[in-house]
Formats: sequence, C-alpha cells, structure tokens
Amino acid sequence: MGGLAAASVAAAAGIRTLIVEKNPVAGGYLSSFKRGGYLFDSTIDCIAGAGEGGLIYKLLELTGVRDKIEFVSIEPVRLTIFPDLQVPVDGSAAAYEDRLKGLFPHETVGIDALFKLMERTFMALMLTMELSSLTGGGFASGAASGMLRLQNISYGDFLRDYVHDGRLIAVLSDRCPFIGLPPSKVSALAMITLIMSYFHFGAYRPKGGTQRLADVLVDGIKNKGGTVITGAAAKRILLNGTKAVGVLLENGAEYRSKYVISGCDYYQTFHGLIGGEYGASAESVIETVGVSTSFFIVYAGITRLVSPAASSIGFFPSYDIDKTFAGTLVPATDSITGITIATVEDPGRAPNGGHTVVVHEMADGEKFAIDRQTVAETALRKAGRILSTGIEKNPRIVETAVPSTLTRYTGNRAGAAFGWRQTPGYREKLSPHGIDNLFMAGHWDDMGGGVLAAAYSGLRAANRILQREGLPID
Repeated sequence: MGGLAAASVAAAAGIRTLIVEKNPVAGGYLSSFKRGGYLFDSTIDCIAGAGEGGLIYKLLELTGVRDKIEFVSIEPVRLTIFPDLQVPVDGSAAAYEDRLKGLFPHETVGIDALFKLMERTFMALMLTMELSSLTGGGFASGAASGMLRLQNISYGDFLRDYVHDGRLIAVLSDRCPFIGLPPSKVSALAMITLIMSYFHFGAYRPKGGTQRLADVLVDGIKNKGGTVITGAAAKRILLNGTKAVGVLLENGAEYRSKYVISGCDYYQTFHGLIGGEYGASAESVIETVGVSTSFFIVYAGITRLVSPAASSIGFFPSYDIDKTFAGTLVPATDSITGITIATVEDPGRAPNGGHTVVVHEMADGEKFAIDRQTVAETALRKAGRILSTGIEKNPRIVETAVPSTLTRYTGNRAGAAFGWRQTPGYREKLSPHGIDNLFMAGHWDDMGGGVLAAAYSGLRAANRILQREGLPID
C-alpha cells in the first residue's frame, strides 16, 4: 500500500513513475486468493480511510479510478468477546462511548475524559501527519509535547490514568492484537491512532476482496502514465556514492532514476538490496527496535453457518490481556483469536449462500515451528465454539498460512504483520539511513502499521519528491 500510494501521487503529479513488483500482482498484504469458489483476503480484516474524504478515497479520486471499486461499510467495526461479556464496537465514537458508560457506569467520568483526550490527540496527530506529508519533515515535527509523551508511554499506563476497572481496561485494549503487542508494551500513541482512525474514517472492505484495491490503484497509476512491472524482483538498489540512482532487477534489466522509493522490508532494503555498511546498520536497527509479531491464519470455506453477529470478531479467554499475550504467540485452545467473515457484508465471496471464515492468531515469526494441520484443527474448533456452531465439521476448503508464508510472498522479516514493534519511543530509535534520494514507504517507515498508516507513509514519500522537484503539492 505504501508503494502504491506513493506511485499514485507521483504519477498524478506528472512524474515519470515505475513500479517494480516481484509477485504476479501488486499489493503485498492487500492480496486475495480463490479456492473452490471461495474468495479470501490473505491478511487484511478491514481498512480505514476508504470512505469519502479519507486518504484512500482521495488516492482513487486523484488517479481517476474511484468509480471502478465499491467498498462495503463494516458495522459494528468489531465484536469483542470475553468469557462473560460481549461488546460491539460501534462505528461512531460517541455511540461506543455511550455503550461503555452503560456497561461501566461507575467509570463514566474517566471514560468521558479518556475519549476527549483521544479525540484531541488524534486531531493533533492528523495535523502533524498532514504537515509532515506536505513539508517532508519527520513524523513528530511540530508535535505537541502531550503527543510526544503518549508516544513514549505504554497504552496500559495511559488507560490507567483515566479508568480503573480491569474489565474496562481489557475492553479498551481489544485492538492490541491489530498491532501485536499487549497494553503494557505498545505505544499509547500507536493504539490511539489505530482506534480513532476507524471512528473518523470508517471501517471498510473492498467488494470482491482487498486485491481489488491494489488492482484499481495500479489501473490509476497507469492512467496517469505510470509503468508497472510485475513478476520481476529487484536485485539491487543502485548507488552513486551515497545517492540512489536506480534499480537492477533479477532478470538483468536496469532502470536509472532520480529517486527510489522502497516499499519492502527494512532489512531486505538495506541488507539485501544495498548491503555493505548499510546492511550492517540495518542489522543494528532491527536488533534495537525489533520487528512485530506475525500470524498463523486458517482460511475455511463453510457451506452453512448460523448468521454471525458481526463480520469481525475478537475473542479473549481472559480479562488479563497482558498475561494472555505472554503465552499466545503459539496458537492454543486458550489463546487470543480473531475471526473475519467477510461474506456477512459481501456474500458474493462464497457460492450457494456459504461463508468465508478466516481465523487468525498472533505468532512469533522467529520461533514458529508447529504442525499446520494440528493447529488448523485447533483453531477451527475454537472458532466453532466462539461462533456457537460446529464449523469445523463442515468446511469445504481449508488453507493455512504461517509466518514463513508471509515472508515468502512479501519479504517481511519473520512474517512481520506490522513492520516495527511499536513500543514506546520506537520512532526515536529509527536513525536516518543517510542515502540521498532513497525513501521508505509502508509499515517499515515511522508512520506505524496498517493499511492507512502505510498509505500516509507513501503520501509523504511522494510529496518529498514533489517538493524537491518544485511541483505543487495538493
């Protein structure tokens, strides 16, 4: 998404733009695939920013392809299930806040204060990101001291400043698996950004699968004169001293360019495609910051399913999310589980009234070594209990993905789902690489993980180039 966003902006501005993609289609984690008439999204649950006024909507407008894709709105955004409590996450922040006050009336004052601060923080962050995208400055340039503080404390500590009921803290931490860290270890700013982005920009899925978004963006880039080469892996980023001057492909083709944007893994960029002192530096940064968790994923085509209450479900076996996280990087009967049933809003993804059920659990990409079949059966049995139906008894199609699968298709080190580990202060550890005219775009930049953050990263990379070229920035 980072590379597609950058190319969309650059091509629309009249810059001669080339995308080089190793896979048969562009998109990375936006990919979808079909099995036996069932259409599955490989990794994405839902996307923020696809509604009118959102960044992804604007990118599609910018390249003249907005009418080529349809999005379906997700409501509720999520259904969070605990042992004795189910909490729908409303698409409206006000509605969700009222829901929480109804469930936890003794925390009303704290909930009010918490949501007011998250709203102020998010608006300040959006302004900072827009200014960063327009000026080419760093992520935190011009940021208020309060926002910097939230960047450097844990989400758990932030919540405890306002609310005290352990069950409420757990409910408010239900999106931590979207970043792959427990409340005690994830940056408060990262979590606030993720939570509020869905309230402000909505939760959507492209009708017909997330690959549709990538394909339509590619069409838009071509419409604006850009070139897209697929099935051709990059072998080397070419340097002249400390300046990026082009790219050499595995097939021997060489392209010279004034600027290079890397949308792939940080380690792959600096160790694999550049090497030398930059490779050694990449090793150091990886060791210092760390990479995010990965996922074990089961894709099941179901012939019959009792109508679920939501298409995005998060299951937590305990209110002690930190404790559960500590043992959940190996899928088990009592681990945190996510379930996506995209056919609830988009029934055309399955034949004959069936459903696609995607079960995903966090996994340690460095250490994952479990029999796929055994874990898939465990995951399906657990999903059947969560959904109160025996889906494991009637799946027609079952595929699995492990961290190494994610690495094979995307190059992400250890199958990292979100790029860097977004711990407090992680951005401060990302030192400049020192290569002129080379930019990063995607979740290995400093904007964070997720589709919308990657799109903002691509926007910033492209706008830095526009600024250097003296071109107007919209």
